[in-house]
Amino acid sequence: MIIGLDFKSLNAKINETPKEGVSISVNTRPIITNVDKKNFLDIKDVIAISFKFETIYEPDIGEIVIEGEVIYRNGTKILK
Repeated sequence: MIIGLDFKSLNAKINETPKEGVSISVNTRPIITNVDKKNFLDIKDVIAISFKFETIYEPDIGEIVIEGEVIYRNGTKILK
């Protein structure tokens, strides 16, 4: 069960406007950068999954990069 979501950064960049008739390629890449056990608020032993999600528009049109952390706890009940 996901009990938290924290966005650390969101970056979007436009390099150039595509010319009419040019084929655009969109590539996405989700990356798990770290997995760690920690406490979240008063909840013990949750799993923090750090991630980076990249979307690249080619040929060199731009990109979007989102970094954050998902807080996960196994089970449906949250006990303090």
